[in-house]
This record gives sequence, structure tokens and C-alpha cells, in this order.
Amino acid sequence: MAKASHSDIITRKETEIFLIGQPIDGFRGMKIPSKGDVIRRCFYLIRENKATVKQASSIVVKEVMGYWQIAKIPTMVEYNIIPKVEKEYSKWRALW
Repeated sequence: MAKASHSDIITRKETEIFLIGQPIDGFRGMKIPSKGDVIRRCFYLIRENKATVKQASSIVVKEVMGYWQIAKIPTMVEYNIIPKVEKEYSKWRALW
């Protein structure tokens, strides 16, 4: 087994996003995801899974809607929520 060189090692500082923190690979537990969680999840999908903004937004909306349905929170139609997530991502992306 080959040893990892210093260039292969990725630190938390390298993956941290300004004002947001670490990207997350999924929502944990039964807590309803916050706006920050949604944005961190979008960043993860775009950076690690190489998804487009539209694809990442769609995936995140489907995941969050599952939590909202369990909590019986009234929701809008997915195609109305996706542009809102894209807009929030764009705001945070502009800060970075």
C-alpha cells in the first residue's frame, strides 16, 4: 500500500467555506435542516459530486421535503423551491 504524500492530504482548513463552515455529505438525524445546512449540502454536492447548481438544488430540495413531510409542514411545489435554493447558493457563492 502506497503512503499518502503531503499533496494528497486534504485538511479541514482547505475544505472550509468562508462564513459557512464545512460542506456536509447529508442531513443527519430528525432535525429539520436549517438554511445553512441546505447551503453546505449544496456546496458538497457541487464540489465533491461535480453536480451542477440546478442538479444540487434539486437533490437538496427533495431531501429537505422529506423532513418537511414527516413534520407535516405545508410546502410549495418543488419547481418553485429549486430557484430559491439556487438564489441562496448564488448569494453565498458571491461571498466566497
